[in-house]
Amino acid sequence: RLIHDRYRLSTVRATIEVKDRETTIDVTDADLCGIQMPGRVRMSDGLTHLAFTPVARASSLKEAGSCLVGYQNSEKLLGTLNLNGNFSTRGRNRQALFANLKGAVEFTVEKGRVSNIGSAGGFTNLLSYLSVNQYVQGDLPDPGTDDFSFKRIESRWVFDNGSMQIEESVLKSNSVNIVAEGQYDPLSKELDLVALVSPLTTVDWIVDRIPILGHILQGTLV
Repeated sequence: RLIHDRYRLSTVRATIEVKDRETTIDVTDADLCGIQMPGRVRMSDGLTHLAFTPVARASSLKEAGSCLVGYQNSEKLLGTLNLNGNFSTRGRNRQALFANLKGAVEFTVEKGRVSNIGSAGGFTNLLSYLSVNQYVQGDLPDPGTDDFSFKRIESRWVFDNGSMQIEESVLKSNSVNIVAEGQYDPLSKELDLVALVSPLTTVDWIVDRIPILGHILQGTLV
């Protein structure tokens, strides 16, 4: 296994080649929170090059929740994860590696829920905001006591010059649909997100079950 800061790669299999002033590590197997991380690390004259292609097939987010963020988090995302991606970077230190990061990740989470959402967190803040301002009435869970169940989350993240663009993010549940896009800065840990919230109604329920119309309107009148 390989441990860096708060992150742990388990079941690591790699070939290490040291030649002259260059070291190359070809990783064939490495598990990060249920996500496979094959790739290559090359170090030469103090400069590090990284290139990885993360992939997950029906991985349990029950194991990956706080593991991915690197610390124990009271807001846990549970479900079945499928993920594909690639990213690369180079630099002489942590800041440079983040600044030069490029790539993209696409993922889905099926039949999941946000559990233990009594403390502050992304879903907790959003649900509390909607409830307090009465944008959605009757169908939302109480963020302080109840889990929030959903059918599917799908999203695409693009990494470029140290920032992460959140594109085409969609959450579908029995009570509300949410689409969002925005930007996240890994170094400052600042998130700027715009979300469109569509409460489901009887009209949506009917539209979703009309074959041709439901397909054209993607199951919702909105």
